[in-house]
Amino acid sequence: MLFMTIEGNECAPAKVRVKPMKMLERLAGYWLIKLVIGILRILPHRAMESVGAGLGLFFQRISKRSRRDVKTNFDVIYPAMPQSERDALERRVFINFGKTAAEFLCIPRMTPQAIADCSVLEGIEHLDTALAKGKGVLLISAHFGNWELLAAKLIALGYPIDAIARDPELPATADLLREIRKSTVQRSYPRNSILPAVRGLKQNRVLAILPDQHDCDGLLVNFMGHPAMAAPGPAAIAWLTGAAVVPVFSYRQPDDSFMVKFSPEVILEKSADKDYSIHHWTQQIMDVISEKISATPDQWLWLHNRWRPTTGAKRLEEYR
Repeated sequence: MLFMTIEGNECAPAKVRVKPMKMLERLAGYWLIKLVIGILRILPHRAMESVGAGLGLFFQRISKRSRRDVKTNFDVIYPAMPQSERDALERRVFINFGKTAAEFLCIPRMTPQAIADCSVLEGIEHLDTALAKGKGVLLISAHFGNWELLAAKLIALGYPIDAIARDPELPATADLLREIRKSTVQRSYPRNSILPAVRGLKQNRVLAILPDQHDCDGLLVNFMGHPAMAAPGPAAIAWLTGAAVVPVFSYRQPDDSFMVKFSPEVILEKSADKDYSIHHWTQQIMDVISEKISATPDQWLWLHNRWRPTTGAKRLEEYR
């Protein structure tokens, strides 16, 4: 993916020496991103959105892996959906992906006022109420709508936003995207850097996490009605810090503005069994994400092999 902010784990193998051809592909990808950035940032906003949509459709045509992942996911979730409807949904998914990528690459050219004007907030009082408790907030979302602009909007309004993010493997590309992400989060932590994130929460900051993707070392949950592995990180951090868990989702509107909707804090009740509590809380978090995706599926990034075979993972009901 062009950019990711995740808590999940792609189950990558141990680091091996990169083949020369693969390195050339990554370098080509870096320079392609640079070229696209140069073009997008000189275009008017409406033209930029159109180019982004075109890039999404182009990516749909050239990326066999992404099309395969979308098809596999649709086979799981929408087995009875007519092919014409599946094709239309897939097209909208790739268009939204292209637009989101273009918007992310153009964030550094946007003024704070432009960022503030690009979306409307609904339910922001839920975030304020959670922050008033003084233990920090885990802001839970998904690769849905435009999650990067959501963070930039909150920073423009003065909220202290941190995030856990995974970098691309090519250092030059990672540096480029980190530079752009400075406009969307104030502190960005590598995926496994939990302690700095915890320290931020103890300072009553907001930690944004997108735990909607597969985690091979995660917990087995029900996700959109089917077994899936989910990252326990958000629940474990909430257990450790007492931080409030507040869901938020950014919905793309027909004019490419965004409606950002905050939900009330997810009430997480501790039991005597820590492992059970973390597993149960992870399921609660995934239930919220599942509900939002099911209601507006074309807003979610289906370009990820989400429902993979799982064997031997402990189910929630097995604790008792």
